[in-house]
Amino acid sequence: MNMDDLVDTDDLWQRVQAGEGIPPHTVGALLELGEMDLVLQVAREQGDWFCAQAAAHELCEAGEFEWAWTVLLPFAEAGLPDALRTAADILLRWRRTDEELTPLHPGEMAQELDRAGRTLAQLLVQAGWAQDTIDSLLPDDNDQAHPSWRGGAGVPAVTDEGGKDFHAGTEEDVRFVMARMPAEVKDGFRYDAVPWRHFDGAPEPGTDVPGLLETMRSGEPEAADRALGTLWHNVCHQGCPTALGALTVPFLARIAARPGCHRRADVLHLMAALARRSHFGDSSRTGLLRAAASDTVIVIEASGYLANWAVQAAREALAADVDLLLPLLDDPDPEVRRAVTQALAAVPGGGTGHLSATLHARLATEHDPAARACLVLAIGQLAWEHRDLATIDLMLTWWQDPARPAEIRISAALAWLCLVDDPVPDDLNTLFDEAVTDDLVTLLDSIAWLYDADGLRRCIEVMSNPDDCPWPASAP
Repeated sequence: MNMDDLVDTDDLWQRVQAGEGIPPHTVGALLELGEMDLVLQVAREQGDWFCAQAAAHELCEAGEFEWAWTVLLPFAEAGLPDALRTAADILLRWRRTDEELTPLHPGEMAQELDRAGRTLAQLLVQAGWAQDTIDSLLPDDNDQAHPSWRGGAGVPAVTDEGGKDFHAGTEEDVRFVMARMPAEVKDGFRYDAVPWRHFDGAPEPGTDVPGLLETMRSGEPEAADRALGTLWHNVCHQGCPTALGALTVPFLARIAARPGCHRRADVLHLMAALARRSHFGDSSRTGLLRAAASDTVIVIEASGYLANWAVQAAREALAADVDLLLPLLDDPDPEVRRAVTQALAAVPGGGTGHLSATLHARLATEHDPAARACLVLAIGQLAWEHRDLATIDLMLTWWQDPARPAEIRISAALAWLCLVDDPVPDDLNTLFDEAVTDDLVTLLDSIAWLYDADGLRRCIEVMSNPDDCPWPASAP
């Protein structure tokens, strides 16, 4: 199918002129059609991070690092976590690291971060000064009324020393709240039984999340489209999952499973984003398939809440609703099949059970190349946390099998590299050289894992040359 058949660029131009945004998963298609000006306009005039990130990626691939830096700078200066890491990566690839770090040393950290709008924070991490930046990156206290997880007289904040143990298993723990959500609340869309305001860290506090969900469930397509965009902005702002967002996952699953769901693929993409740590463009062997942040790293969302707990809660919500989502693997729309595969990949403990077996069965009948690649990476991701030996052997067999399609071999090779610590063997380097064509890059760059990792070629470069492309050990 021609890309022009999937994206109405004239309509999108009209929407932009009217002040509306672009759906996040349309951005890649627009760039593929050569609509860089449209994407840059939305990034510049509407402050759309998805557009800015995608445009910067394309510009870096073209060697236009200065232009990419200009596009990212306003977002980095605003302190957005994804923008900070992306901007740092641009500087590193632009070979500007030494110049940017020359005037800095840990003793001047706070002053420099304040003066530069924190845009250099991630560079400092990559320079080995991670511990010295932690205090500078933590949110400031405020005097506004807040739930007890924010801390108070005699009560530690959830991010304070001892705060996790203090609040774990209480109403301040979104994982606890999610586990106790009754089936009748989820099935009956009883939004009033959910403590939305308790975890409200949206960019626009007080946003009517239940109202947005209900509009998506029962509203007209145009209204549902706007509601989805607003919800995404408020519960996964700039690609950062939140506790508020985790509470939406059971309802999103039921909306996605309903016949006639509007923009079903994008609803599933949002669920997947909420159930995965902020990826920050991590294309490393330890990062590509990682759903949850390392237990040794505290990740803080914009509200000050623990993003670690938010992602865990969202993943457990997906696990509880696997049976609702599995039928979507047979949806006639390949984009829906890709999106639900991405969401199912975040289910904890699914590497050796019914879920993994179902993905294997679907792979045997799947005819869409991009969906096949998603299934392979999802099978690999489900095995990642426990390093399932059978899956490791299977991925090795798949990438070594010349009879298999290129998208399966390359996806299996990436998954295998993530599952083992072995050096990249010569025959795998040969496979990368021979099988990674421009057409394959275009195909695989469109799937979520590699789109988030700055593309297939960048991913292979990072995995093949870890010493030249180090990912900070302190990264979540």
